[in-house]
Amino acid sequence: MFTGLIREIATVKNFVGSTLSVKANHEAKLGDSIAINGACLTVINVLDDGFSVELSHESQKLLAIENYKNEVHIKPAMIMGDRFEVHVVQGNVDCIVEI
Repeated sequence: MFTGLIREIATVKNFVGSTLSVKANHEAKLGDSIAINGACLTVINVLDDGFSVELSHESQKLLAIENYKNEVHIKPAMIMGDRFEVHVVQGNVDCIVEI
């Protein structure tokens, strides 16, 4: 679950294959769920200055991958006992629609 509030704007270090690496102040732990540009992703590597997540082939087909360049917004998952702020969202992409 996520509060839906952006906690940080992270800098994209690289996006190669299925791995997105970002420079961020957030101290992620291996296995953490972090919403990046609104999609819930899992931390697969912790770096000195950030972390890496994996975007499955399915995610890459459905998400607006062109928005995973330069900067992305991150929202770490809630921890039990966190204060509820604004609203609570799941962070899962259910479908894509055309506007």
